[in-house]
Parts: sequence; structure tokens; C-alpha cells
Amino acid sequence: MFGVVPAPARPLAKWLLRRANAVRLKGHGLGRHRAEDIQRFGVADIDALAAFLGGKPYLMGETPCGADATIFGFIDAILTPPLATPLRPAIVRHPNLVAFRNRFARRYFPELSGEPERAAA
Repeated sequence: MFGVVPAPARPLAKWLLRRANAVRLKGHGLGRHRAEDIQRFGVADIDALAAFLGGKPYLMGETPCGADATIFGFIDAILTPPLATPLRPAIVRHPNLVAFRNRFARRYFPELSGEPERAAA
């Protein structure tokens, strides 16, 4: 990401970017909370999404809609690649969300070699 920045200036560029992101997050409101609270909000959102999806194949029923594409992007980004984040186990403990991700990927990304990685805790 910082390859175009001369090596001696990279630490400064990184610091400036982090500072700008912190200001932006504070302006959005999320940056006004402690990290633990933000993680708790994310887990609560995942639990609510799993409850809303329930046993349906897609958010609104039998056929996918635009919201499914958005949700797929979030779920897939958290599960692939497997990163150590509190959100990953929160998704993995909901088999319906993992199944949703795999179902959506098979339907819209058949060119991928095999099924997306099965989520494991």
C-alpha cells in the first residue's frame, strides 16, 4: 500500500493515515467508543443477522436480493482469510451464516476452485 511512498517517509505517511482514519471514525460516531464496546456491537449485529436469516436461504426468502450481496461481502471478508478477530468466532457459531456465505459464493462465483473455505473456530 505504501510502495509508492519513499521508504524514509513511510512511517510519517502511516502515522498521518492512522490519524486521518481516527478523525473520520470519530466523526462517524464509532470512534467515540472503546474498542471492547465496538467489538460487542459487531457481535450483537452478527447475532441479530443470524436470527433474522433463521432457516431461510436468503435474507428475504428463496431468492437473493441486493442486501444479500452486501451481507455476503461482510461475512466473506470476516471469514476469508481466517484472521484472528472477535467477529470470526461470532460468525462461525452461527452455522446458518456460514451456509449462507457458501451458498451465495457457489451461486455467484462458480469460477472459484471448490467451495469457499469452511469456517472453523
